[in-house]
Amino acid sequence: MPGPGRSDAYHAAVPAGRWPKNVGELGAALEINQPTVSRHLKVLRERGVVNAERLGTTVTYSLADRRVIEALDLLRAVMTDNLLQKTALVDLLNQAS
Repeated sequence: MPGPGRSDAYHAAVPAGRWPKNVGELGAALEINQPTVSRHLKVLRERGVVNAERLGTTVTYSLADRRVIEALDLLRAVMTDNLLQKTALVDLLNQAS
């Protein structure tokens, strides 16, 4: 699932528990343009990660399974720990020189 936008799309709405959302709402929350949000949502929809429901002219998106948030939170924690370890190593090398 390359691209930070797809991961951030989940986190844009989750804290407030405000799913479903439409493309405009997600774009505003992520501060990215609607075509980019639409492309990310298309990939997520094709892979069964989000559901799409048309209401008149608006398509709203919701998570197919809320456990995706837990998985993303875990991955984010692992990547943060990895980055902190690398930062500490760089600091250590800088101190040694």
